[in-house]
Amino acid sequence: MDMKGALKLVRRIRHDYGNHLQVISGYIDMDMPEKVKEYIRVIVEQMEAERSVFSLVDAETAMHFYWQVLKAIDTGIVLRYDDLDLENSQLFIENDEPFQSLIEVCRDIADKEEEPVVFLSIFEDADGYDLLFGCERWGEEDKKVRLNR
Repeated sequence: MDMKGALKLVRRIRHDYGNHLQVISGYIDMDMPEKVKEYIRVIVEQMEAERSVFSLVDAETAMHFYWQVLKAIDTGIVLRYDDLDLENSQLFIENDEPFQSLIEVCRDIADKEEEPVVFLSIFEDADGYDLLFGCERWGEEDKKVRLNR
C-alpha cells in the first residue's frame, strides 16, 4: 500500500472513531447507560474480529483485506475472515477481491434493516483460490467462488 492509500485508511479510521464517540456521547446525554455498554461491546467484538486478519497474512495483504472489510460495511454487509490460506495476494489486490465476489454472492441477503454477517475462508491451490462464503441466512450451505490465476 502506498502512502496515499495509507493516509486514506487513517482518515477512514479517524472518521469511524469519531462517529462511534458521537453515538456513545448521545447515549450518555440521553441517560442510556445500557445502550452505551451494548454499543461498546459491539465495537470491541468487531475490532477483535478485524484484528484476526492482521495475524493471518503479511502486512500488504492484511491492509488490502482490511479495506475489503470497510468496503463491505459501506454496502451493509459485515465481512469476517475465518481462514486465509494463501501465499500470494496479487490477484486479490488487482481485482478488488474478495469484495467483488462478496457482492455477487450476497445479492439476495443485503438489506438496510439488519447487516448480514458473512464469513469468508480462502484456500489456495496450484491453479488459483477457492473463496467459501458462509452466512446464517443461507443456512448450512456455503457459497463457493473460484478465482483462477
